[in-house]
Amino acid sequence: MSGKKPPGLRSAPEQTAARIGRAFAACSAKAELYGACIKKLVPEVDVGVCSKEFQELKTCFTRAMRSGSGRA
Repeated sequence: MSGKKPPGLRSAPEQTAARIGRAFAACSAKAELYGACIKKLVPEVDVGVCSKEFQELKTCFTRAMRSGSGRA
């Protein structure tokens, strides 16, 4: 056997990477808001700043990963 997998069949790490990519795409607006908040505060960024934006991003990403589809 050559060790090659059939076309269209992904390994577990490839499937996980694809789900992460879809989750990032689904949450890009939340990521942009969080990034903009952090950018405003550089170089005085500290723990807890932009926590509202971070929680919204985290929630979006968590939902997208749990759904398996990458859609939040």
